[in-house]
Amino acid sequence: MNTEMVKNIFIGISLLELVLLVFFLLRGRGERARLQGKIREVEEEDRRHREEMKNLRHEGSKLKKELETAKSQLMKFGSRMIILKNTADAMVSTFDRDQILDALMDTLEKNFDVSAGFFLAYDKSSETLKAEKGIGIEPEVLAGIVNRIDEGIVGRAMEDGNLISELDYELDYNLKETFQQSENPVILAIPLKRGEEKIGLIGVKEFSRRDFSETDARFLALMANFVTLALKNANLFLTVRMQSITDGLTKLYNHRYLQQFLRKELDRSRRYGAKCSVILTDIDHFKNFNDVYGHQAGDFVLAQTAAVVKRTIREVDLAARYGGEEFCVVFPEIEKDKAFIAAERVRKAIEAADYDWDGQILKVTTSIGVACFPEDAENETELVKKADAALYIAKETGRNKTVLSGDSE
Repeated sequence: MNTEMVKNIFIGISLLELVLLVFFLLRGRGERARLQGKIREVEEEDRRHREEMKNLRHEGSKLKKELETAKSQLMKFGSRMIILKNTADAMVSTFDRDQILDALMDTLEKNFDVSAGFFLAYDKSSETLKAEKGIGIEPEVLAGIVNRIDEGIVGRAMEDGNLISELDYELDYNLKETFQQSENPVILAIPLKRGEEKIGLIGVKEFSRRDFSETDARFLALMANFVTLALKNANLFLTVRMQSITDGLTKLYNHRYLQQFLRKELDRSRRYGAKCSVILTDIDHFKNFNDVYGHQAGDFVLAQTAAVVKRTIREVDLAARYGGEEFCVVFPEIEKDKAFIAAERVRKAIEAADYDWDGQILKVTTSIGVACFPEDAENETELVKKADAALYIAKETGRNKTVLSGDSE
């Protein structure tokens, strides 16, 4: 083999090696690119997986918070339901208006975090709402709270019959303006109505916490229904009771209740060593009113005279229709001489009154007898008898006068 051939063979082998080298280099680069692509795919898959896990953890955390919130709301709901039940039980167990309103105020303060609020009672005669009970408000301030039925947020709530809260002010500009202009602004007004019948309104001026919610508002509205029913029942009970102890014509207490009251008052007087006086008053020439003007005029005179008696005596005194045209007044803790002064005040007030009967002015006078426990009698029966005896002397000696028991003997 000559040198030229060996050289060509060597060059051929070198070219082959170079081709193989290029081939493997190119193949390696493609494989490397493929592997890098796979790596990128794996990395992308891993990134997506991590993102999904992150989202799942976020959703899990969010769900946990929602579950905790739901649990808290459920527990709060259960707690509120227990509160409502206890409040309802307290209210239906009594017909006493004060006890019902005390239970309401206690619930508002302890369970709904009301730091300042009140109950306004509806007064039909004046078409106003007047404060009757309150919390966190000075008594003298509470006594001065009077709201016209058509005034401010309170009036708006009573008119619509719906709860109004500060949450509504942000949604209704007119409502917010009404709140800002109200003389008696409240951040929560809950009307108490039964159909068209107005009972009153619960007003909240301030909460001790600021997380009051729509749920709280709904519970308060539900509680207001219990309060409405309880107060309506109390009013009905009071009406029935008053009918049973009140004279229908004169609106004074009747004879039966007078006897019960006088018996208790004398028991109290014995216990504390106090005096107790009674007066019996009889309308002079009452039969003439019936004969001249008719029995309706007679009834009118009785009713007008009863009204004069009632507004002339103290709140602690008790006026009753004793029978026919006779009235009896009990003066607790009043001595005989002071009872005489009070009796004269009643007599003069009746004498000065003008009774307008169908355009005609009727004038009335009365005769009065006065007796005092224990100096004139030891029990209620004898006490009234002594006053009646003094009344008889007043009639027999000229009428339109007051006579003390003992002066007739």
